Amino acid sequence: MNQLKTPLGTLHFWSGARGLAAAQFECEWQAPAGVRRGADRGSVEAFERYFAGEALAFNDVDLDLHGSDYARRVWAALRELGPKLTSYGTLAQALDSAPRAIGRAVGANPVLIAVPCHRVVGARGELRGYAAGLTRKRWLLTHEGRVGTSLRHAQP
Repeated sequence: MNQLKTPLGTLHFWSGARGLAAAQFECEWQAPAGVRRGADRGSVEAFERYFAGEALAFNDVDLDLHGSDYARRVWAALRELGPKLTSYGTLAQALDSAPRAIGRAVGANPVLIAVPCHRVVGARGELRGYAAGLTRKRWLLTHEGRVGTSLRHAQP
């Protein structure tokens, strides 16, 4: 399948040899070599389950992430978050990095929702940047029951 209608708009998919390479609301994403339009049924079903309310629907989705070693390290940390929120600063500290570098890697995440970059917020819990827009970020966090959740115990 190439796309899925969601409450946030149409989600477009791309896959590589090892799994899902991108899930984006805009279909202008520039696919690297070896990546094709579409996704296997299991990956699409994970997104359907997520939008039906199963927050951890992506545990078994194989990803084929294309990016720098640093970006892939940040994205792996995001996947390890589970349902928790974290801040850019907390993630930076855990990865011995700078918050701005974390922000750039988070912003370059090609697989929205499955790599939960929407769960990275400001130090006081405020919504900060999201490649798909803050309206979508707020919707995702509300859908997951995370709006207003304290960051006090959130860890990457």
